[in-house]
Amino acid sequence: MTKTNIQQQDRPLYSLTISEYIELNRQILLDAKESSNTSAENTSDEILTIEQASQLLKLAKPTIYGLTCRNEIPFIKKAKKLYFHKSELLDWLQEGRQKTNDEIREEVKATGTFSLK
Repeated sequence: MTKTNIQQQDRPLYSLTISEYIELNRQILLDAKESSNTSAENTSDEILTIEQASQLLKLAKPTIYGLTCRNEIPFIKKAKKLYFHKSELLDWLQEGRQKTNDEIREEVKATGTFSLK
């Protein structure tokens, strides 16, 4: 019996059989798990460890340590550990994007000047 069936019947929980109660709990847990997985996948602002940041940026951990030491990358330091916001790392990567020749030409046509960023 699913959660919706029980709600439609307006049955109090104490009137459920053991198997109905177990099935209701199983369904609630499955729904909660699916809900948390969906929200975690949609969150681009999740907190990453240095290992996860290293995998995301495809950089070695010592390289990331160097970038944080020189304050060249956004990071959080808490209890002697480094953490990173995924969205901030992606923004940091995007800042380094260079314009293509076509983009520069279009900008010059439109404004008469251009900037490299």
